[in-house]
This record gives sequence, structure tokens and C-alpha cells, in this order.
Amino acid sequence: MLNLNYNIVGALQKANIGAGPDVGPTTTTTTTTTTTTAASGLTFYYLVVAGGGGGGGNAGGGGGAGGYVSGSTNLAAGTYTVKISAGGAGGQGEASPASSAATSSLHNIIANGGGAGASSLFAAGNGGSGGGGSYANLSPGSATSGSGNSGGSGSYQAGPPGQSEWLRGGGGGGALTTGSSGVAQLNQGGVGGEAIFNNILNDYVAGGAGGCRQAPAGQDSTAALGGTNAGRGGRSVDASSPLQTPTAGTANRGGGGGGAAWGGDQNGSAGGSGIVLVYYSGSQVATGGTVSNVGIYTVHTFSSSGTLTI
Repeated sequence: MLNLNYNIVGALQKANIGAGPDVGPTTTTTTTTTTTTAASGLTFYYLVVAGGGGGGGNAGGGGGAGGYVSGSTNLAAGTYTVKISAGGAGGQGEASPASSAATSSLHNIIANGGGAGASSLFAAGNGGSGGGGSYANLSPGSATSGSGNSGGSGSYQAGPPGQSEWLRGGGGGGALTTGSSGVAQLNQGGVGGEAIFNNILNDYVAGGAGGCRQAPAGQDSTAALGGTNAGRGGRSVDASSPLQTPTAGTANRGGGGGGAAWGGDQNGSAGGSGIVLVYYSGSQVATGGTVSNVGIYTVHTFSSSGTLTI
């Protein structure tokens, strides 16, 4: 039986102005010393992020971010399954809907996949964060309580006589903020909800994707951005704005995929896959994932499914 002495920090998160909450213990709180053994269990800190939802096809809403779950847990000696979900597929024009992502998990700690973005024919999906609505299916998807935010609504407004309409897809929800709505006559689709910055990973995770935009001829417009590491929405072609296809969420960051530009042959983009981090103070006492050291912590990073063995 191996005795391990290490400090458990009393708080998991602190405010990180401009970057979202800090995931992981801080050194600004009082610490206490606890003795435990590898057989009886260690205190682990974790971050579980699911894959992001796919962006809707044909004037689609942005995909919602994968669910974001963090905290600490005691795990007895043994082997634990870690599951990393892929991002949801983008919608294929008017032929098929976008897909919501599956769950990521660490043992029995589960993060729900991001919700799919809506399109002209298909509704937005619920998930860790909800997908954005479309001009024809206005309502956004809802979020799992405590792990994300809802998407933004889509919008429609008739254009000038003889010209096309204003069509806006809503942004997918992000872990930190809701997706914005696609407000008619603003020359941009709904912006995706913002991601959360993780200090251990040193990057942003779980951002919502941008929705589409379609405007009458001569109405210059900007493709809607997603949260950090999430997809950008598509932009339809007109006299002053060339076609822009949407972009996908970044791999292993749980961002949504961008909603497609208007057109029956325009496809949404895929969400980014999820990630799991497990970390603890002191030297390495477990195996699994890619092992590194960040400050006083030993970190196990899972970018694909595997096992954690204590």
C-alpha cells in the first residue's frame, strides 16, 4: 500500500476576467494536508467535454458546444473507462439534418454532446449546449443544466420588392454564454456562444458555432463567428459578398460546427470532438492518456477513448 501525502486545494474554480472561469484548483485559498493511499482512492480533478453539434444545412443554425463538466472525485484503485465523443455531422443541404454529438465520460461522470443546428427543414437539437435555430425553424435547442447554454433563435424577414429575403441562423450555445439570435436586417448571422478557458489545457473549450446569413443583393454582410475553437457560419453569395462555406469545430475542443449558407446544396460543418483531462497534485500515480506536468499537477489528457488505471 503506497502512502501519498499531498495538498488538496479547497476551491476548484475562480473568476478569470475576460477568459471565463479557471478550471482547476487555485493557490489563493487555504489548503489542508490529507493522507490517503492508492488502494483506498485519490482525489482527482477532472474536466469532461463532449463533442460539439453539427451545423445545420441550407441556411442553418450553428451547432451547440459539447457539454462541459468539471470538479473533483475520489476513485479507488482500479481501471476506469474514458470515452471521447466525436463531433456531430453537419446537415446535408435539404437532404438530411445535422447530428447532435454523443456523450463523453470519465467512469460515471458524463457530459452530453452538443445539439445540432437547425436548417430549412429540420429543427435544432438539444444537448450539452443547444443548437441554433434557422429562418424556418426559429426555435433553438436547449442545454443540459449546469453544462452549457441554449442556442440563439433564427430569423426571417422579406426583402425589398423583387429581391431575396433576410435569412439568419442562430448561433449555437457555448459553455460560457448563450448563442445570439439571427436578428433580421442585421448583416450577420447569430454569433456562437463563447467557450471557457481552461488553465491546465491552456486553451478554450466548448464554444458554440455561428449561424448562416443571407441578405438581399447589395447588402454586404459578415459571416457569423463562433466561440473560440468553434465553427464560423456560412454566407450566401450576392452582388457584393462572395459565398463563404462554414467551418468545423476544432478537434478535441468540443466546439460546434458552422451553419450552412442558403441553398439546397449547401452543407453544414461538423462539430469538434471532445476531450477529458484528469489531474492531481504530486508525482504520477496512474496510467492512461498522454501524461504531462503542469505546475504542481500531473495531468492525464485523453484525446481519444481509453482507460485510466490507478
